[in-house]
Parts: sequence; structure tokens; C-alpha cells
Amino acid sequence: MKKRLQNRIAESKLALPLTLAYSIGVWVLVGVVGIGSSSHSANMLVLPFLTFLLITFLMASLNNIYALIRIYSRSVSCSFIVLSCTACFLFPSIECWLTQLCFATFLVVIFRTYQDRSSPGLTYFAFLCIGVGSLVAIKMLYLLPLLWLFMAFHLRSFHFRTFIASLLGVLTPYWLLMPWYVFRSDYATPIRHFSSFVDVGAPFIYDGLSVGEIATISAVVLVSLIGIVHYIHDSYRDRIRVRDYFYVLIILNFVLSLTLVLLPQSANVLLGLVIITASPLFGHFIALTSSRLSGIFFFAILLLLLSLTVFNLWTLL
Repeated sequence: MKKRLQNRIAESKLALPLTLAYSIGVWVLVGVVGIGSSSHSANMLVLPFLTFLLITFLMASLNNIYALIRIYSRSVSCSFIVLSCTACFLFPSIECWLTQLCFATFLVVIFRTYQDRSSPGLTYFAFLCIGVGSLVAIKMLYLLPLLWLFMAFHLRSFHFRTFIASLLGVLTPYWLLMPWYVFRSDYATPIRHFSSFVDVGAPFIYDGLSVGEIATISAVVLVSLIGIVHYIHDSYRDRIRVRDYFYVLIILNFVLSLTLVLLPQSANVLLGLVIITASPLFGHFIALTSSRLSGIFFFAILLLLLSLTVFNLWTLL
């Protein structure tokens, strides 16, 4: 494979440190000019920023542990950083970062159960992450049937014991919190939370989104499509295990992207989850293509994402 500039960037040991430095600059700008210059406003971003760093580590671990990219590359974590910075309007959203953290942790853990039907402990912890995420975004529970299908057909870890473990994992956060609400005689909050599960909302309501947010959603969906098309074309080069991992990511990405387009009012959660699933797909594209066309796509997408980041920063002013 002839190495082009995009491949040298993807394989460079400096790629991740430089991308992290870029992200720190974007976070500082959001904290200073986007939210406000007061120390109180800046402190509001400390927890989201630390969560962002932890998710970046999890995305790097996802690549390293499961060898998603068959060469040395930090393109998965770099893709996550760049896509997250493009959606810089989500930086203050604890809801976004908590669901991203739970979802990334779920993927790292559930992939460990590959072809292991005697792994109720890992399954429990993986679905515990989904349960915790559903505390702030209960609609994450809509993914449960899909996740069980992945366990059955792609990860091949579905068993009666792992199924029960997954249910216990999802229910555990609620079992721990419900006594507190009972003790306080606060029944309205749980009822309001569970009633929002069926409150899907009307489709295609973009009125509450800015031009930058709509453009960012479109760009992330475009990046996802490029990654999906590339992987379907290139998947035969990977081992069966890696292909199964990517098929899980592809289906999740497609379902989440479609839901994001249909229900843009839920972008605070959905866009973050789409970024999680899109990062390995686009990272695979960056690291393992070397044609002139792929090089044009790479730099065009990079320029688009950087331009959108600048535009969203300017909009925050």
C-alpha cells in the first residue's frame, strides 16, 4: 500500500498529542468566550473536560484492546477528539458526556464477552453502564433489544445467564435510587422520568437548532456514511472477530444516525452517541485507505470539520 500524507498522519506518534493540544485550545475558547469569562462559568466545564479525556482514553483502549485498526494508529481516538470539538456546543452538557462515557464503557466491556456465554459478570457491568446512562437519558433503553441481538448473532455471547445479568445490570441503578425517593416521599420525579420513555416527540423538528448545529449533525452523519461504505468494501481484510465488532458499530451508528435525523430535538444525547460509533469507522478509513480519492476525501472532511468548529465557536460568542 502506497503511503500518502493521510497515512503518515494516521500512523504518526505525534497525532494524538497534537490533536489533544488542539482540543484543549477549543475547550479553553469555549470556556472563555462561549460561556463567559467568570471563574464560575469556567469551572462549569471542568467536569465535562475531565470526562472528555476519560472517553478519549476509552476510545484509544477500544482500538488497542480489540485491534480495530490492523496497523499502529491513533486515528480512532483522534477522530473522536476532532468530531467532539466540532460539536463544541455540547461541551457544557453533562447529559451528553455522561451518556457518552457510559456508552463507550459499555462497548469496551461488552466486546470482552466475544464468544463467551459464561460471562455474566462482564455482561452485568456492561449493562450497568446502560442503566446508569438511562438515568439521564432514559431513551437509551430503546437500544436494549438491539444490544441483545448483537450478543446473539455478532458477539455470540447470549445465554439465559447473560440475559438475566443484563437485566440486573440495567435495573441496579434504579434499585439503588428508588429507596431514596421513597424516603423523601418524592414520587413525582420517578414518574416524570419513566413517562418520558414513551414521549418520543414529533419527527423532523429542527426549529430549536441553530445553523451550526444542523450543519454539525449533517457533517457527523456524512463522516459516518463514509466510514460505513469504506468498511463494507474493505472488511474482507480484517479477521472475523474484528468484522463482528465493526458490524456492531455499523448497525449502531446507522440506527442512531437515522434517529438523530428523525428526532433532532434529542441531539444532546444522540449526537454524542453517533460520534462514539463514527470514530472507529472514520479512523479505519483514515488509516487504511491510500488512494488519491481517499486523500481528497480526508482533507476535505478535515477542512469541513475544522471550519464548522470555528463557526460554532464564533456562534457561541
